[in-house]
Amino acid sequence: QVLKMYRRAQELLREGNNTVASRLLHRCLELNPYDSHSWLAIARLEERMCNYQKSRDLFCQALEKCPNNVHILHAWGVMEERHGSEEIARECWSQAREIDPHNAYVCHALSNLEKKHRNYRRAREVLEEVVRVKPTAALCVSLSELERLQGDPDQARETLLYGLRRCRNERAKVLLALAWLEEDVYNNISSASLWLQEAIELDPQNVRTHLAKANMELRQHRISDARTTLQATRTLPSSDAQHYTMLSTLEYESGHYDRAIEVLREGARRFPGDQYLIQRWGNIEQKSGNTQIARVLYERSALIKPHAPTFVSWALLEEEEGNKALSPSW
Repeated sequence: QVLKMYRRAQELLREGNNTVASRLLHRCLELNPYDSHSWLAIARLEERMCNYQKSRDLFCQALEKCPNNVHILHAWGVMEERHGSEEIARECWSQAREIDPHNAYVCHALSNLEKKHRNYRRAREVLEEVVRVKPTAALCVSLSELERLQGDPDQARETLLYGLRRCRNERAKVLLALAWLEEDVYNNISSASLWLQEAIELDPQNVRTHLAKANMELRQHRISDARTTLQATRTLPSSDAQHYTMLSTLEYESGHYDRAIEVLREGARRFPGDQYLIQRWGNIEQKSGNTQIARVLYERSALIKPHAPTFVSWALLEEEEGNKALSPSW
């Protein structure tokens, strides 16, 4: 019965019915107070509803009922870091790592936190052991980035090649990192192109591989090729808002306003909740002199999620129009 209710709660969450989902999850915990999945779901739901202290309290209660649960500790740390409580996040992840020293998610999170504060040596130490014992593509790529930051690109390359030998999943991610290393550090475009082509052949449905190809073409000033790459792959199931934003920019800068707007409209239909895509649409309309449309789009972007670039663009638009009093404040 608890499992059935939990699954129904997950469906309701996906539908956006948070109130009923919350009731069901609380009922799950009444029936089984040791159900870690329900604790995680209800704590995350409270965070989503901006009830941060309530979310924190629920994580505490969850650990009382499910002590030493690595998943709960990891999720709690993610929530704390997201809201600026980095020391609490570090404590959560350090405790989780003591319980499971080779947990990829925990080690990755802790290493990224150290990297954020430029504690590169500590960040490397966290990853080196888990990569040796239980490597994943994401961990190998992150470790190689740290090695590169510390001035050791040759070791970064070795780490990525090791990842190719050891990892069965997400190998395209490692290949893309190798391609970028060869291009950016060694200026070996031929080798970079080979790694990139291998990534595309390995995972042709992965939009990230095609975005990487388009970016390489742009760096080589092959604008037409980059546009063709993006046009040919924008309908992939894995395509995202960034794909549409990038293609629309290329179309506009090539003098194709109508094509750019067509791409943005298609992207907005597929990803209505992406504020960056809506903002970019506003930028193009503003540059094209469609001030009122741009204003509406900036407002729409800000309502999805307030973020500085949209407010800056919006304020500049109002200033250009002589409406300083109407410039949004934040």
